[in-house]
Amino acid sequence: MSSYHIKVILCSAMFYLAYKIILEKEKTHVFNRFYLLSSLIFAFIIPSITFNNSLNEQPQNTAINFENFLEVREKNIMPTTPLEASLPISEIVYYLYIVVTTMLFIRYLYNLKTLFAAIKSNGTISYGKTNLVLIEKNISPFSFLNYTFISEKQYHSNSLEKEILIHEFCHVNQKHTLDILLIEVLQVVFWFNPFIYLYRKAIQLNHEFLADAAVLNNCKDVKYYQNLLIDMVSENLTYNFSSRFNYSITKNRLIMMTKTKNHKRAILKLLTLIPILIAVVYIFSDKTTAQNTNITNSPTQKPASNKEVTEEEMLNFQQMVNQGLDKQGKPFIENYSAETKDKLFAIQSRMNKIQQEKQMIRIVLRPKPWEKKNPTESEMESWLDDKKYGVWIDNKRVKNKELKKYKTTDIAHVFVSKLAKNAYNYGKHYYQVDVMTNTEYEKYLEKELKNKEKHLMWYRPKSK
Repeated sequence: MSSYHIKVILCSAMFYLAYKIILEKEKTHVFNRFYLLSSLIFAFIIPSITFNNSLNEQPQNTAINFENFLEVREKNIMPTTPLEASLPISEIVYYLYIVVTTMLFIRYLYNLKTLFAAIKSNGTISYGKTNLVLIEKNISPFSFLNYTFISEKQYHSNSLEKEILIHEFCHVNQKHTLDILLIEVLQVVFWFNPFIYLYRKAIQLNHEFLADAAVLNNCKDVKYYQNLLIDMVSENLTYNFSSRFNYSITKNRLIMMTKTKNHKRAILKLLTLIPILIAVVYIFSDKTTAQNTNITNSPTQKPASNKEVTEEEMLNFQQMVNQGLDKQGKPFIENYSAETKDKLFAIQSRMNKIQQEKQMIRIVLRPKPWEKKNPTESEMESWLDDKKYGVWIDNKRVKNKELKKYKTTDIAHVFVSKLAKNAYNYGKHYYQVDVMTNTEYEKYLEKELKNKEKHLMWYRPKSK
């Protein structure tokens, strides 16, 4: 289980406990519904939020860094072959997740099919904003989407109490089924999170509170309605995804009906949720430190000039860029001639930093081919640690122990890069080692020497 999934579980735990302690016993049912749904969604969003703290450093020469950037860029687009998990337990967990998720998804589809089959096989009657589905068996009324299921016998004998119908019509009008369908989908995908199931119970109970409130707004006899609920609970029902009478939550409903709403206390409790939300965001979001370095002279890129180029030159620069745009409005390097790229590079080199940041292209002189350099024995030994390093040899993902087949003199070039936290393999390993053998290096060098391109150019969105 990754750190992200652990954070999701902890986030949902804190939000759920806040609901149980602060909100569940308050008659703020509409807000509670919003809180339950939004907090559950935020529990999945917050761990993916990253805050960057800027840290200024002294100016430094970045010739090597810039070349590394180009190298990383090329490495990122090279096709790689997935490596089998180094630890068998990882494979077991992965396949267990797939099996359980598949089974839950099949059950989800089966429950939906059962409900729609019941709608199709039984008679339906249009009744206001809902459709009554008449069931031959004696059942407790329940609702699903805009359908209300009732006993056919009770309907024809006109023996169904109006309070029960009002209760079910509230479920339909307020679209409570959509909440249940959402939580069911989340259960299928995140079944390993125990708080998903607690959230479902809380959401269903709050639906009943909302429906009960709708009944009591129309019928003031609380005791009579409570007795009706007790009578209805004895009926059994096998359909899922439905809003229905349930014995396990009836006691809480009966207690809630007798409560009076205290507006001041409710507002104070709602305000206490603000620091809780701030605390959760602070604790479970990612915080990284970005270093701001001032770029100095580099063999491949000229520094920004202190003087601005003229408006006429800027207009000429933009016109040349526009001539090479593709259908998506992005510059494509093949659309520019060598002469045009020379002119673009000359103008951009004389722009000041602000002017350069506003351009959608960055054009630089092509760097020299990578120099041949053998790794040391100690470096080769450290790369065998598959918990820390992922290894690619000649653009092919391999197991770390494959390095034992090579001598240091067999390797012509190595590039080690640190994975970002959102990288696909982050957690399986934290550094990527790209190894180029002598044979592959000769192919690379031959290709580089044949390449007559003087410049490199890439697209970057304009700064606002």
